[in-house]
Amino acid sequence: MKEFELNDPSVQVKGGVIHAFLDAFGAYRTRGEKVVKRVLGTSEISADSLYCASELLGSFRELQDQFGPGFMRRIGQSVYERVEFPPGLETFEDALAIVDTAYHMNHVNSGDNIGHYQFTQDGNSQATVVCDNPYPCAFDEGIFSGIAKQFGKEVKITHSETDGCRHNNGERCVYQITW
Repeated sequence: MKEFELNDPSVQVKGGVIHAFLDAFGAYRTRGEKVVKRVLGTSEISADSLYCASELLGSFRELQDQFGPGFMRRIGQSVYERVEFPPGLETFEDALAIVDTAYHMNHVNSGDNIGHYQFTQDGNSQATVVCDNPYPCAFDEGIFSGIAKQFGKEVKITHSETDGCRHNNGERCVYQITW
């Protein structure tokens, strides 16, 4: 699934996720909020409401175009500490393994329509994560490094260019993560 392309208007994202995304903007929150509200067609974003995920992705596209992939990566880094994840995660590996579950917890009517985060443990301190979701490549890289930070891990994230890249119109991104 390419970046920003979600062709199912029934898929919704929880308002709390949007608040977490906007909180990560820090001093630029107002600017991000204006874009998100305009694209979603609302004057207020309620944490208890649901919003069209494809429209939210439209705001992600616009914000990445304005601020660049590096900014989107920094936003992704703060997601783990702000969105709902299953409880009881004790290790970095546990958290990486459960990203797909958390992703689907925060979207409604998603089924297989929004792609996945497919985790494979490759050794004691190495994993592969395949992302075939419509969120930006840089955002996903940020999520992985943000999780590592929360667990006190130094990580190296290598993006496999031979497997394509959603940012360059590929269907998936493959990341090798070493800690």
